[in-house]
Amino acid sequence: RAAVGEGQGGLEMVTLKAGDQVAEVYTFGGVCTSWTVNGKDVLYVRPDAKFDKSKPISGGIPHCWPQFGPGDMQVHGFARNCQWEL
Repeated sequence: RAAVGEGQGGLEMVTLKAGDQVAEVYTFGGVCTSWTVNGKDVLYVRPDAKFDKSKPISGGIPHCWPQFGPGDMQVHGFARNCQWEL
């Protein structure tokens, strides 16, 4: 099951549920910030992560595309700064 709602900072968030697993994915950056299995979250999000679109959400499972690390474009690419659609 999938449900679209509001997450931290008023950002759009998709909640995915399958059995005892729940994932929370923000459409800003397409980042999965939570994956709970048997009631225990197995992902880490920095306590100072920004949920205001001023910078990518730090933690979880980010999209680092088309590069990881420094290079010819911004660190870790541009995909994690984009608004994604479901």
